[in-house]
Formats: sequence, C-alpha cells, structure tokens
Amino acid sequence: MKDAREFFNERQAQSRKADMDERRWLEAIPSSVRPLWANALRQYNPPTRLPDWEPLNIALANQYPNTPDRIRALMAWYGSGAGPWSGFPGYEEIAEKLLRQYPTADLIGAVEDSNLTKQELEGAARILGGWTPVPDRTPIPAGLRRTLLDDCLESSDQDKQQRARKAFADDN
Repeated sequence: MKDAREFFNERQAQSRKADMDERRWLEAIPSSVRPLWANALRQYNPPTRLPDWEPLNIALANQYPNTPDRIRALMAWYGSGAGPWSGFPGYEEIAEKLLRQYPTADLIGAVEDSNLTKQELEGAARILGGWTPVPDRTPIPAGLRRTLLDDCLESSDQDKQQRARKAFADDN
C-alpha cells in the first residue's frame, strides 16, 4: 500500500500548490479588474470564446491612465502565475491576451528603464520571450535582454531557462 499512499500524498501536494498558485494570481489582479474577473473567466473558453476585452481595458485605463503604468501592472499580474511558461493554468492567458493588445515597442518602453519588481520582470520575460512570440519583431535592447535573461536563469525551470536563452541571449 505504500504506492497508493505516495500517490495520494502527491495528489494532495499538487492540489495545495494549485490552490496557492491561484490565490497568488487572484491577489495580483489589478483592483479595477477584480470585480470583472468572475465574468471574464466565465466567458473564457479558448479557442472559440474569449472575454469581452472592452470592460477590462476600460477598467485598467481608469486605474492606470498612463499606458506604461498599465503595462507594468499587467506584467506584474502575468508574472504572478504558477511559474511555467508552458503548461500553466488557462486563466493566466487572460493577462497575456490583455498584454498582447499593445505593440511590442510599448511593452519594451514600459520596462526598459524601470526598476522592476520580481513579478514585473517575470511578466516581461514571459510576454517577450515565452511560447508565443510577440507579433512584431521590434528588437529588445541589449540591456533589457540581459536583465531578463539573468532573472530567468535564476529559475530551476529548465524550459524557462531554455526559452530565455533563445529569446534574450546576445547572439539574437
């Protein structure tokens, strides 16, 4: 029965981790989006059904009238996910899709010369170097590439390290 007990304990640990990940995610939601979150999540059934982005964008613009501030808030939210850049909970895609509405130059401009939090760094690296490439090929400045790469290399996630090297290494 040792195997059954180990399986049970592993499942319990996974469940606790998923609960903690979701709690961290919910705490990181910009306060203007919190009242809209349940409805957005209900509407979200990819790839066929997406939330109505307009109420989310209006709420974010009201809370963060300055576009770079809004982008950094979204990056902090996106950087508060479960950790992996692939195989993450689907609800994290909502923050990603909100970020992808901005041109790459705006994403870069919002973080390039900023003193970023750990969550903002993670969100920036994830959106600029993750599984789905940004839609336009605006070059990421060398200093920002180095900062994002260094931060990602601190992770124990081999997939994240590999993607970060591919996206941010000097030979790109």
